[in-house]
Amino acid sequence: MKVLRNALVLLFAALCLAGCGGGGGGSQGAFSPTPADTIVPTAASTSISTNSFTTITVAVSKHDGTIENDGVAVTASLSPSTIGTVSGKTGDPAGTTASNTLAGGKTTFNFTSSNQAGMATITFSLPAGTNGATVAASASIPITVVAGNTNDPRLVLTPSAVTLPLNPYAALAEVGPDFVSNYLGSPYIAEITVTWRHSNGQLVNGTSTVNVSIDPATIAGFSQLDNPATAWTDKTKPDNNEFLVILGSGPINVTGGNGVIFIHADDIPGTAVLTVTAIDPDNNQTISSQVQVTIAGAASSLPSSISLVTTGSAYVASSGGPQDALVSATVRDGNSALVPDPSGFDNVQFQIVGPAGTDARLSGLNAAGLPVVGSTVSTVTHNGVASLTFQAGSQQGPVEIKATADRGDNNVDNGVQDAISSTATVVVSDGKLFSLTIVSPDTTAITASAVSDTVTEVPVGSANYQLPISVKGVDRFGNAVLAGTVVRFGLVDSPQVPSATTLPQNWFSISGLAGDPKEGATLFNATDGKFTTAGGQVQLGDTLIVFGKQATNQTQDNDDLESAGVVRSINSATSLTVATPFNLNDGTGLVRDYGPVIPYLIGRAEFGSVASPAFTDALTGTDSQPGVATTTLNYPGSAIGKAVVIYAQSNSTDYTSHTANIVTDTATLVFPGLGPGRLTASPDPLQGDAANVPVTVCYSDSLNQPIANFRLNFSFELPAGGTGKVDNIATSGPLDKVTGANGCVTALVTTTGLPAGAGSASLTFTAGVTSGSVEAPSVTVGFVVNIASMQVSPCNISTPVNNNDILQTINVKILSSSGSGVGGQAISMSCVAAGTPTPTITPSSGSSTTDASGVASFTIELSNFDPTNAPAPTGTGVCTFTGPDNLKGTVNINGQCVNDGFSP
Repeated sequence: MKVLRNALVLLFAALCLAGCGGGGGGSQGAFSPTPADTIVPTAASTSISTNSFTTITVAVSKHDGTIENDGVAVTASLSPSTIGTVSGKTGDPAGTTASNTLAGGKTTFNFTSSNQAGMATITFSLPAGTNGATVAASASIPITVVAGNTNDPRLVLTPSAVTLPLNPYAALAEVGPDFVSNYLGSPYIAEITVTWRHSNGQLVNGTSTVNVSIDPATIAGFSQLDNPATAWTDKTKPDNNEFLVILGSGPINVTGGNGVIFIHADDIPGTAVLTVTAIDPDNNQTISSQVQVTIAGAASSLPSSISLVTTGSAYVASSGGPQDALVSATVRDGNSALVPDPSGFDNVQFQIVGPAGTDARLSGLNAAGLPVVGSTVSTVTHNGVASLTFQAGSQQGPVEIKATADRGDNNVDNGVQDAISSTATVVVSDGKLFSLTIVSPDTTAITASAVSDTVTEVPVGSANYQLPISVKGVDRFGNAVLAGTVVRFGLVDSPQVPSATTLPQNWFSISGLAGDPKEGATLFNATDGKFTTAGGQVQLGDTLIVFGKQATNQTQDNDDLESAGVVRSINSATSLTVATPFNLNDGTGLVRDYGPVIPYLIGRAEFGSVASPAFTDALTGTDSQPGVATTTLNYPGSAIGKAVVIYAQSNSTDYTSHTANIVTDTATLVFPGLGPGRLTASPDPLQGDAANVPVTVCYSDSLNQPIANFRLNFSFELPAGGTGKVDNIATSGPLDKVTGANGCVTALVTTTGLPAGAGSASLTFTAGVTSGSVEAPSVTVGFVVNIASMQVSPCNISTPVNNNDILQTINVKILSSSGSGVGGQAISMSCVAAGTPTPTITPSSGSSTTDASGVASFTIELSNFDPTNAPAPTGTGVCTFTGPDNLKGTVNINGQCVNDGFSP
């Protein structure tokens, strides 16, 4: 049995060997695994710097020593992932893994280092099953990354200079036409050459863009070469000239592997870093390089100047208004750069220097972050600026503050060695109303143009107009009055008779210049008053406007009498009383009565209305204006061009007598249309060289509402010798009438000496100066001169009986239909002699042009006459003159005049 069992085992083994192809024919036995391929990586450099790269060649052979088949994929992986990237196939992105295929048993990979130093391990592998291998094949190679390079060798930046002088003309760099520091070859510009290569060292072909940025942009900027395809037309701006446009970031073209960047120095010293990034076309990897450029200053960083600013106002502690103000000092060094901020010590000292005994104080934080309060405090700059708070006390008036820095060491904690200082003033007041001023609209502009760009039509298409009115209130020290101060508004617009020769304020029927309000009382007298007759007489309840600020005596002496009061009784033609007493007019502490010297008017509102009351600071956000109250003037389109007096009023206390006071301001304008206005004129063209030719000019606003009561201006454009008048006023000036209710006015135009046809003569009408910066509307008409006839003088020349030669001047005049001479007209002459013997006419032909009076002159000579031969009765010759429109005139020699020398 034992022998039999052994035989069976041997038989089974033999069968197995036979099934595996025989015992000695194969390389592997039935129980031996197939070996994996052999991978051998070789790096061009096993030690590289940061931001660099190296190429790794990978050779793969089979277990029998032959090279691996083409197309087999090899995978590379990198560890640690933060030390760089690997890339394989062209066009594949770089990352922590990559692949490439074998060709001839080899393939290549690139390892690119980041800015992290250390040891990089790159492992290359083939998966199990390659050529029947039962296990995966792999091999690793270490690459040492050392700190050093900050630039990618594929992207090389070569600067012409790495240090530039501080540019004092930086603010003018983009301002032409000289562009003081911005030109090729400027000492304030460095040229950076960009060289972009493939990993194999070849230049990148074609035109591609790299991204460029510079930081900080306050130190320097950059530009590029000018693109000739973008035409530079405005030589005062950098538009379309790329070299002149200074950027902080943007793309730059690189062509054939080369590009140019221009770094422009600014006026602040420091170091700027220019960074250029690109996408490697071989593997889509982002690559970058940098260059540092230093802007060298002219001085040290110690303080050289200090400037102090404040918010300007604060209110006493008991006022209810803002009781503090921000105070800021800016400290700069000799390069005009902000001084570096100190560490651990103060470098600016603030001090209240006046007035003596003030109870105001300063509050801030020192370098240690601790609060400091008093009349003298020290604090520290942050980005060159030191700030603190001014806190008002109970005393009113201006308070002077001084800020001091030390040029010696920029430290005020150890005493001030070399002081530089600046002062500013904070005005402390109580916010109680002292004066009102209507600040908008610009009433002068509206009076001169009768339009405003702030008018609105509400609702649209209704011909109902609205105009914002704003008034600013200040206290006795000029600070804005406190928020919520009540302001009352009103207006007067009737009765009135518009005039072409006076200002709108004088259109009012009941008005004068000799008003005399009784200070502290309600009586008003006027020596030029017509209270019982003018304009249908004053009515109870009318408003008396007293223009105290326009009084004819010394400036401001009657400002306190500016007022608007309700009429309560009419005493006589020159006397009345109002409901509210006039102010005392006692700014000096003594009542000042200068007598009947104040302009005034009396009337009522029949066309417009104004919303009342309003409150100061009622608006919110960016529209808020301290101390300003705003309301709306409402009126129909039919009122446009009528005069209106607006008044703003509020209660106050006389700071001298401490009695009740009413503060008023007035403004005179006309109800405006919506600007810009429009002018039309008809007919156009006008008949020239004619007297009193009518032309109708119409003025309307942009909504076609007529503007009445407006006095238009005119001006001529005339050729040499021409004259023009409108309404008997020569050359230029105002019309003698204002526009009517339809917005139109008819003027009479007289011109002389104009050339025939539609020549260069023109007449322009304008409507003053519109509000804001809007151009004044205008309209221009031309002239047509019709030629009627031509006159030749003399029309007959008689030869003497002797044989003397004759010189004769002949004048040819061109006349218009009005009988005026027409200049600039071409005249030709042609002479034919007759008789026996035939006389000579010299010259026999010629040409000339009429002068400003319409005359052209010719001189001819008659010779070779025979005194024994009597002239023929019909003449011995003729000169023919031809003018415009084929007009003809003749001069007969020894003949008779035809039509007395006039053309037929």
